[in-house]
Amino acid sequence: MRIFLDDDMISSSRATPDGWERATNVREFKEIIERALAGGENIEAVSFDNDLGEPGIENEGRGVLKWL
Repeated sequence: MRIFLDDDMISSSRATPDGWERATNVREFKEIIERALAGGENIEAVSFDNDLGEPGIENEGRGVLKWL
């Protein structure tokens, strides 16, 4: 599994790459991780967008990295 964390759903230059699962916020990202772990799925790669449009480090890509 590859996870693409980015809240920009409009810009075509930031479209979800083929073969990647998109999360648009921290909650979705954590759900994807938990589902993968529960199913024994390997996480091959993660692409982080830092600015997810919500205030606070816990709502940014670097906050997700810290959580991991």
